[in-house]
Amino acid sequence: MAKGKKKKGLQLLSLFLILVLMIVLYVWYSNKSKEDSQTEEETDSISLAKVDSELLESFHFVNEKADMTLTKDGDGNWIVKANPERPINQTYVTNMISAIDEVTASRIVSESPENLADYGLDKPSILVEAKQKDGIGLTIKIGNEAAIGEGYYALVNEDTTVYLIASSYGTSLNYSDQDMTEVEDGPTITAENIRYVLVEKKDGNNFELQYEEGNDKDYTGANGIYPWLIRQPYEEIYTADSTKVSELLPTFTTYDFTACTEYDSQDISQYGLEDPAASVYVKYFETYEQSTEDSDTEDTQASGTDTESSDTADTAESEETTETIKVDKEYKLLIGNQDEDGNYYVKAEGSNSVFLMNASKIDPMLDVQPFDYINKFVNLVNIDSLDSVDITFDDTIYTLRLEREAKTNDDGKEETVVTYFYNDGEVEEELFKDVYQEIISASYDAQLKEAYNGDASPYLTITYKLTGGEGKEITTSYLPYDDSFYLVDTGARDFLADKRDVESIIKTVKEFKVEE
Repeated sequence: MAKGKKKKGLQLLSLFLILVLMIVLYVWYSNKSKEDSQTEEETDSISLAKVDSELLESFHFVNEKADMTLTKDGDGNWIVKANPERPINQTYVTNMISAIDEVTASRIVSESPENLADYGLDKPSILVEAKQKDGIGLTIKIGNEAAIGEGYYALVNEDTTVYLIASSYGTSLNYSDQDMTEVEDGPTITAENIRYVLVEKKDGNNFELQYEEGNDKDYTGANGIYPWLIRQPYEEIYTADSTKVSELLPTFTTYDFTACTEYDSQDISQYGLEDPAASVYVKYFETYEQSTEDSDTEDTQASGTDTESSDTADTAESEETTETIKVDKEYKLLIGNQDEDGNYYVKAEGSNSVFLMNASKIDPMLDVQPFDYINKFVNLVNIDSLDSVDITFDDTIYTLRLEREAKTNDDGKEETVVTYFYNDGEVEEELFKDVYQEIISASYDAQLKEAYNGDASPYLTITYKLTGGEGKEITTSYLPYDDSFYLVDTGARDFLADKRDVESIIKTVKEFKVEE
């Protein structure tokens, strides 16, 4: 009985080992079949022609969107034979040359085609002609697509056989004339270095912004805080809010073009650039460090031993320093029509190259709302620049005045003593400054939408008389406008002031108490 069991166990073990062996043989055979299949496929690939990219000297390609002959310049870069100055995208040239490095076909379609038109080869959609320095050439004509993903019909060199080549040839050799132009960019400007911006629009208001330290519109003192001026679009020049301007300037720093529509356009009117819809003009500066060398010569007396040359009697110690060089620059971009995708046709002034620029870059330049950048204080006059201020309402003039006297203090130093007056009565400095602070807090709260043609008398007039003995005065009137605003008249009438704020000034001045 035990003997039978042992025999049966050996039979099962034998069967198991046979099964394992069969599995191993099956896996090996399956893999071998795949390898054989791949080898067969590789063997089926037909090599038609080869080129040596290092020896290529000319490359001509034609498709629906381009007809271009390229040659190499002295530096080995590919250039357009008919226009050597035109910048060419070298990467795209390299891609095309790599595509024809070795031309292969997956199969023969017809060795003796009766009609090339059946394959789109009577008028090829793509033609490539490459020539090497040693005279070897290559010609590829690509016709119709056989089936999606299957490949294209092609003729190679003088062979009249129609081959099926990979789909990659159809895409790698199909760059447009526009694609082939290397896209240059306008300058990249540091926002802090911008000193002037002018946006001109054929339809709409211009916007002009200028940096001018110490301008005569900034009344905030010797170290003025409003160096930026808004020169357009208002009747008058106004100071700009410096913080707001710093947020705006990055809008005018980059000029990234998405494509070159035409490198040397002879008819820019087709892009709306002969009479542009708008233009952006920027003045700025760039800085760079320049090395300089300062030499100090010391005369030394040779002694003790002989020297190799008498020239060693003079030795020079050189110290290298650097200085910052500032270069003024400017850039003007003309803006024309928009294409079907909303991109703008643009060109730099003085250039015939037409580019496309994304609307997301252009629109913020054109859509600047000047009122957002106005310094909202109507007259922020530094008290140190003030002689007096007259506040007139209800035919009554209220005057705040300062008298300054130079005196020598107990330490023997000269100082200026200021006395404060209200309607010729002396007042405390703190009280005077509180009232003055209320007067200069008047602000622009809204922009006048339409020209004001009324002839109403001023409700309130404030006249600042400044120091310096030149009799300079700044006068602002507030005219009745509607239930919410007074019209601000500074010589120009561009803005409105909140009615409540104006009436608060009057209330504060009326309640001014003079020392008894």
